[in-house]
Amino acid sequence: MDFSPQFTFTDTKRSILAYLRTDDPISLSEIQEMREIASALNFEIIAEISQPLEHPHPGHYFGKGKILEMADLAEAVEADTLIVVADFKPSQFINLEDMTKLNVYDRVSLLLELFEIRSQSKETSLQVQAAKWKYWLPRARRDVGITLRSEHTGFRGSGQQKQEEFEIMAKRHIHRINKELESIRLVRLRASQSRGGIWRPTVAILGYYSAGKTTLFNRVTSLTRETGQEPFTTMMAKISNTKLANYNLYVTDTIGLTRVPPYIIEAFQSSYFPIVNASCYLVCLDATKSSEKLLYEAQSVIESISTIKKFIQGQKDRFSDFDIGDKCIIVLTKLDLISEAVVKRHVEFLSPHYELISAYSPELDPFSLTSELIVSSISSSIDTLFEKYAKRFVFKVKDLSLRSWLFDNTRIINEEWTDEDDATVLIIQADLFEEQYGEIASFEHSGRVILSKHPVNYPKTEESDETEELINFNDYY
Repeated sequence: MDFSPQFTFTDTKRSILAYLRTDDPISLSEIQEMREIASALNFEIIAEISQPLEHPHPGHYFGKGKILEMADLAEAVEADTLIVVADFKPSQFINLEDMTKLNVYDRVSLLLELFEIRSQSKETSLQVQAAKWKYWLPRARRDVGITLRSEHTGFRGSGQQKQEEFEIMAKRHIHRINKELESIRLVRLRASQSRGGIWRPTVAILGYYSAGKTTLFNRVTSLTRETGQEPFTTMMAKISNTKLANYNLYVTDTIGLTRVPPYIIEAFQSSYFPIVNASCYLVCLDATKSSEKLLYEAQSVIESISTIKKFIQGQKDRFSDFDIGDKCIIVLTKLDLISEAVVKRHVEFLSPHYELISAYSPELDPFSLTSELIVSSISSSIDTLFEKYAKRFVFKVKDLSLRSWLFDNTRIINEEWTDEDDATVLIIQADLFEEQYGEIASFEHSGRVILSKHPVNYPKTEESDETEELINFNDYY
């Protein structure tokens, strides 16, 4: 028997959409989100049904009477699938499927199917397999138990033994997938750590699916990566080197963020990894949504960043003194699709919470920016953000190779030639991140530069002079 979770959606599925009735704008947006995901998977929603229930039933989510009504409706409209706007517990999933005799999908199961369709590499395909196995395992246990029920002849009968054998097989299969993913992640990690042999700050572009992340990535980097209106067009991170805020840095386009259980974060570590190491974040918000939904999405994205960082990296964070929200720059997109009045409402609603940048739209002024000005505006915001944790150095340069390195990898504040002790000396002021101290240490240790000024957390020996004397870094690097 093959109980592996394999599904295809080449044919249209006649479906009923079910949800708990509410007037909350956030919940209404989530219902619309399910409609969009279902459409991308070729589900045809031919009927909708709701129940005004304050709290979901712990066993089967809806009330029993409403579940019977769903079964009757499905028979009347010839639907074979029930889509529920919820994140089910395994017991709710199993019970609702038993009571309706329909194929049931909740929010997470639909997302996993969409991820599988969008997978374009071995790595993303393995990530989806790992997540799907963990998601479907409780249901598979139930299916195996039902199939083998007649073979149970007593305690540890043949049927029970086969059920245990299936569970061992499933866990071994998940372990094999995770081992293969781990080897791929190790290669990716080494590549990210040694990209060009140089550390540079990274800006991660985040947001919900279809929020215009790749469009912004193309605008900032002058590339032409594939974009699309379908959910989750981007399944693996795209990275490019560019110059913003007078820094040479990496810009990363990431997979769309949305609420997912921890085991999906675990399975998709490679896709989420750029989020962990980013120096700051550009959070894209689709301005065609309500202001309340935009605030909810911004808060959800920021919470997701914290969750992913804690799950993948643990509590360690180089910028732990700063709130995650302080490292986020909000970018409103798709302003050409809404009126100026709606833009003003968004600005008034979101400005007290976050710094806003509007993506360009020639029709709207002054809330819109041209494609050239948006890059300038983002650069200015990144510049202000980096001032919080980039430290000022003053160098007396004795080797012009250091000058080239500084211009390629740091923000130059000032450069001037001056006469000192009957010699002409080059003085450079530059802002550096803590990860770059080791490179400066190597220049200093070789005698190619003298530090005239450095921050207090820059390592030095007790015997060294604070300005001119060279430092022995053998104990540090």
